[in-house]
Amino acid sequence: MSDDLTKKRPHDSNKINLSWKIDYWTEVLHTTEERLFTVVYKVGPYILDLKRKFTVSLITKCYLRILR
Repeated sequence: MSDDLTKKRPHDSNKINLSWKIDYWTEVLHTTEERLFTVVYKVGPYILDLKRKFTVSLITKCYLRILR
């Protein structure tokens, strides 16, 4: 099944497709392309796992700023 490039949302919203939706996912997850690839390599392509990882990272960064 080929991807429909005219749709803004991914076909399978449970997994990310890094072959062509990189811009979409970097925007949704508020991250860079490099960081996205690194995290996908570590936790896998499932969006719930990725959202958890990016949320924990964001909370940790905010907490560390408060402690300074």
